[in-house]
Amino acid sequence: MEQKQTINSVTGQAVNVDPLVIFQNSLKTLREMLDVQCSNGNWNYDSYMHGMANGMIFALSLFDNKSPEYLKAPEVWLCDIPNNNKLVAESET
Repeated sequence: MEQKQTINSVTGQAVNVDPLVIFQNSLKTLREMLDVQCSNGNWNYDSYMHGMANGMIFALSLFDNKSPEYLKAPEVWLCDIPNNNKLVAESET
């Protein structure tokens, strides 16, 4: 049986439109995004980013049918450390 394809508007590549494949790819992307969001410097930068990470952990837990293991807030947000933004900017150059 031939599977239907469509063109991805972002990449311009042909993609499978099988709902199961779309779901699997979306779940893979969510896991990859969660890895980035939970990296040091992201989740612990400020309360917003912490909440974003925990929200993504919750979303993934629904698909995995497991209890979420939330990140605890750090004692000090990275954004509150003096000169932290300057150090981040310098490391990007």
